[in-house]
Amino acid sequence: MSRSRSLRALLALALLPALTSTDAHAAPAKKPVVAVFTLDAKGVALDEPTRDRLSDYFATRLAASGRYQVVPRADLKRRLQGQKKKSYKSCYDSSCQIEIGKELAAEKSLASQVIKLGSRCAVTTTLYDLRR
Repeated sequence: MSRSRSLRALLALALLPALTSTDAHAAPAKKPVVAVFTLDAKGVALDEPTRDRLSDYFATRLAASGRYQVVPRADLKRRLQGQKKKSYKSCYDSSCQIEIGKELAAEKSLASQVIKLGSRCAVTTTLYDLRR
């Protein structure tokens, strides 16, 4: 199995059950709007196109769950490029993500990381509530 395919499988197993599970007893409510930021790779060799594809995959799965509305990633990228006048650089800092998420009228933002720990990788995700 290729390294990229292994990482996609790892990310899907680690992230998606918690984000896409449904509660049979929950009353229908307005779906929160989520800004899904580009996955951050720490100590793992993932090129930008791979990080973008994995981030798009997260956004698609969140939208398909029916529990969230997702800010189009093109809008998010356009806003990030507007913030970075001199050079385009991804926004991984939580304060940057919170600010941009609010400007895009998102109620939540999703920040994900793949972190190399020794010979293994771990996946972390944080779903920020931007209204608080």
